[in-house]
Amino acid sequence: MFREMIEEALLNTHTAFCAKVIQVSENTATIQPFNMIKAVGRQAKKQAVLQHVPILQNAKKFRIKKINTSREEIQEESHRHEVEIWEVVGVEKDDIVYCLCAERDITEARRGNFSIPPTGHHELSDAIIIGIL
Repeated sequence: MFREMIEEALLNTHTAFCAKVIQVSENTATIQPFNMIKAVGRQAKKQAVLQHVPILQNAKKFRIKKINTSREEIQEESHRHEVEIWEVVGVEKDDIVYCLCAERDITEARRGNFSIPPTGHHELSDAIIIGIL
């Protein structure tokens, strides 16, 4: 019994996880964590959707973008070329992201304020998106 209680406590201490982006709004996102909840003696279920998760500015991805180029003075078809360039983009809907959970509540820290944290630690609600997989 004690072993199960310890295991459940450890499962409720969140450090980092992967999630799918449902929606992006400026520098925050709504995400669906991939890790599931399974209380002792119960069936596993999905974690709740998390809203207003901050996105670090350096969470970027690279993708190839094809563009058509041509010399302005020559409009012949033979002088047009398709070129591939690297494009840097931020977090988008349907991206798989890596999230890190802060040690304590980040509500006041997001506003730039010092505060005494409420009880609890390593909660999913204190997650930030640090990268794109």
